[in-house]
Amino acid sequence: MNRCRKRDAEEELNLRQIFDEVCRTVCRTVDAGGNDVSFATIESSTYNRSRTAMPSLPTDPRDADAAITGSRFASLEYAPFHRGSVNSGDGDTTLIFASDGQLLRSCRLVYGDATFRVLPSLFYQLFTVFVQHTDHSFPVLYAVVTRKTTALYQGVFEELHALILQ
Repeated sequence: MNRCRKRDAEEELNLRQIFDEVCRTVCRTVDAGGNDVSFATIESSTYNRSRTAMPSLPTDPRDADAAITGSRFASLEYAPFHRGSVNSGDGDTTLIFASDGQLLRSCRLVYGDATFRVLPSLFYQLFTVFVQHTDHSFPVLYAVVTRKTTALYQGVFEELHALILQ
């Protein structure tokens, strides 16, 4: 149980994967009469500990950028994922997310898509930018926006252009 807790705190693996790996190694070294621990017991104890280690959720969309920047959620597989924010003059905010693997170099813009139901209440819309590459469409950038304004959308596309040039 302690091995699972320690690995859960140190690694980004799924708790089930950690549990299975620890069980495979421990089962080789422990007698059949050893103490058995179920996955549910491990999951319950690590969930409570990891829940207290989670950063507090921001109450204002303008604070969300700072909360993500300093956390482990700013990267995806050790590469940057959170690419900053775009603010309009009237207090609206957009958070931009894109991985290096998604930013294809020789693509043309196909379309954007908006989703409204999957967001925290701080934001109004998840805007996804798709590009076409070899007869397929791929999502390359995600932006959560507080309002649907031209200024925010322009900021998103300017940031996309800057990221592709990098």
